[in-house]
Amino acid sequence: MTIKLKIETPTPVPIGPNPEIGHSLLPLAPPTALPEIRKQTFEPKEMTIKPKTPWDRMLSLVQAAFEVLNATNPEATKSCWLCYAAPPPYYDAIGYNSNYNNVNTPDQCRWKQEENSKLTLASVLGNGTCVGTPPSSHRHLCANLSLPQGSGYLLPPPDGWWACNTGLTPCISLEVLKASTDFCVLVQLVPRLIYHSDSSFLDKYEGRRRFKRKPITLTLAVLLGLGMAAGVRTGATALIQQPHYYDALRQAVDVDLRALESSITQLKESLTSLSEVVMQNRRGLDLLFLKEGELCAALKEECCFYIDHSGAITKTMDKLRERLDKRQQERKNQKGWFQSWFDKSPWLTTLVSTLLGPLIILLLLLTFGPCILNRLIAFIRERISTVQVLMLRQQYQNSQKETEIP
Repeated sequence: MTIKLKIETPTPVPIGPNPEIGHSLLPLAPPTALPEIRKQTFEPKEMTIKPKTPWDRMLSLVQAAFEVLNATNPEATKSCWLCYAAPPPYYDAIGYNSNYNNVNTPDQCRWKQEENSKLTLASVLGNGTCVGTPPSSHRHLCANLSLPQGSGYLLPPPDGWWACNTGLTPCISLEVLKASTDFCVLVQLVPRLIYHSDSSFLDKYEGRRRFKRKPITLTLAVLLGLGMAAGVRTGATALIQQPHYYDALRQAVDVDLRALESSITQLKESLTSLSEVVMQNRRGLDLLFLKEGELCAALKEECCFYIDHSGAITKTMDKLRERLDKRQQERKNQKGWFQSWFDKSPWLTTLVSTLLGPLIILLLLLTFGPCILNRLIAFIRERISTVQVLMLRQQYQNSQKETEIP
């Protein structure tokens, strides 16, 4: 009888109102394509993400993703390519096994969700905390399952989201959850970056080999989640052990969302300007064809009226901008006054780490040194006094014996 350990990669499944979106994704590479995973310790590096152009924003996102991958699987980053996926989806999710909070009002949610905003995650890998009643097809995504009682809203951790069958959401209403058969999985979002080893990338683009089988993709989410599937302390667990790296990645995602908000706002302003020009031309044409009964009568067509919904876009973008500012302020508040020094002065990290140890030792010596020295001197004096007393007693006994002898 032979016993073999077989490690299988869990198949990513889509979660959201549009499950068909996950069928268009390329199949994932098997875990044997990965180099050996080794547990190593890395010193975190402070990252300040201030992109000025779209290229800087994309580079910052790749840099933050590389930091997370390097801290999780350093062997895979020795020589590799991280590429953006041109078609959507642009984000993947990894199951997140963590605690959540029960709040009373939705105002405590970091993001507000519009009623018509139903984002489907095309690829959810691993397993995390689940609430509700998931079907059998998604039960493998649940590390633990619960249905909280009471009322209120379930708030995920600062670096987590709820991936529900109704869409991606930052908060869950317990009343809605208990009154339906919906379910949600706690996940962490990572950008959809395609991983290529150096050799496979060069072989593909230099035409050295031609694969007849279907193309496969190896994404950042798969690389971070394979360790969890293999039962080692890497993968999504490393996101919890290395919160600094994921915080930088989350910051890059927020910067990307802020740039997207700015682009949508500019498009809205362009559309408003264009509509003003069109309406002005319409009024001019109505004046020219006034004798014929205005423009519509002259063309013998039905009149069309323009309905402007740009106010909803402005309101949504204002809310998004406000939430981004709130998240940025939350990150600043989570850092202590001592940790904030390192963000302002990068050279201070090396200086403080070099001088802090000797300064603490010197301060301890100056504080407790005199007390310890006094106690040591008192102890020595006590011992010397004891020895002197013993010597005097011995001399006294000898003198008594000499006087008693006739």
